[in-house]
Amino acid sequence: MTLMTVTDKAAALGKLYNRIMRIAKEIGGTATHQVCALTVPTQMAAAHQSESAPALIAEMPDDFQVEFVPSFPLSIGSALSVRINRLHAGYPKNEWAFNYSPDGWRRTHALLSDEEIHACLTPEGPRPARY
Repeated sequence: MTLMTVTDKAAALGKLYNRIMRIAKEIGGTATHQVCALTVPTQMAAAHQSESAPALIAEMPDDFQVEFVPSFPLSIGSALSVRINRLHAGYPKNEWAFNYSPDGWRRTHALLSDEEIHACLTPEGPRPARY
């Protein structure tokens, strides 16, 4: 397996975020790129460190918000995953993760579909993942 560089990870996130932005717009929401600070795990750094990483915030109808944030700083390891935090009326609803593999983004063992992204952007959410 090829190790992903920070540049590779940023490009993969950009493609995912562009898909999410398109789908959010199609269903009446907006999504904006943001920068977040991710903490480097203490076992990997002698002193407290954080790194900037690209994030995406989707504002959807019915006071529903979905935050997409990398699980770890992009400089750490070779894996790439995104935490999806879903908030309804400001209260946490639930969260998921999308994971990047050599052939693309996944939520389960199958490639991530536009339908799954669409469902993630609605308060009802996607069906439970099947493995």
